[in-house]
Amino acid sequence: MTLKEVARYLGKSERWARMEGRDLGLPLVVIGRSLRCDPAELRKWVRQQR
Repeated sequence: MTLKEVARYLGKSERWARMEGRDLGLPLVVIGRSLRCDPAELRKWVRQQR
């Protein structure tokens, strides 16, 4: 998933996903100059936040 897709999935802004996501441990990976996320890892992370 792109950062934009991650933000939309979480109901947050891209800026939030980029800045706060690192502090909260979002499973983001740098590929080239882009931040990406595996959808399964994101769903797992969301479940752990509950």
